[in-house]
Amino acid sequence: MTAGTGPHSLVHWYRHIKHLNEVLVWGEQACEGWALGGLWWLEPEDLLLLLWNMCHDGMLSGRNNWLHIFGVTEARMVAIFSLIQRALRYLLQDPDFTISCDSSNPTKNMGKGGSRYVGTGNVVATQRLPDRLLKSDGIHRFPIQFVDDHEGDGFPYTTAVPFSGFAPWQILATADLLKGTVLEGTPFHSALILQGDNLNGGLNPLGQMVMAFANTEAFLRQTYATADRYIAAHERNLVPAIVATLRSATPPLTPPIAFP
Repeated sequence: MTAGTGPHSLVHWYRHIKHLNEVLVWGEQACEGWALGGLWWLEPEDLLLLLWNMCHDGMLSGRNNWLHIFGVTEARMVAIFSLIQRALRYLLQDPDFTISCDSSNPTKNMGKGGSRYVGTGNVVATQRLPDRLLKSDGIHRFPIQFVDDHEGDGFPYTTAVPFSGFAPWQILATADLLKGTVLEGTPFHSALILQGDNLNGGLNPLGQMVMAFANTEAFLRQTYATADRYIAAHERNLVPAIVATLRSATPPLTPPIAFP
């Protein structure tokens, strides 16, 4: 796991932990692969500088041929990750080299932003939930269930912590929530599935899962469709340029590629 507050601190962090992936040092206990976290500022030029160092250190091959990037899933960056992956598969002669990423956007927008993704075709939009679907009793919170404290000597049954995830206590149960999603008109679109919690009128657990699925599906469809268009438009020019940059004898200290 590496992190940083800019491209040079990212490389600095990597240089101080890369020995943990050294098989000659740790044997079978050596770490495998890489993860980058907390990089909301990440630009492709920053990633190329890190990858140049890793590639020239021989730290992207063999058991280290997987790089995961947390929380960076803007569609353009997803496309660029794919193009860098293709360039490194060619450069390393490793068809299994992988760059992956993840996102909390679908649940964050639903919970913290009071929004959802809607649209069943090629066009997906972010839509603010109407005020009538939002409860007004307190801030958005994420309930975490521990154990049923019948005896009074354990954790409470639920606890609410401030979190930017799904907010079941904040969203009222209504069939309107599934209109405009891939689940509209399916067996999931029923009063039973979206039945409210009798205590607070919010979504029941199954309703929470259904809404999380609908939001995630629309978000992924939008992201992949946009990324596919970017790849189709720029793959021919960008992949050879990325290969040349990573193969260069000098690190890319100034942006070597103008990523659209």
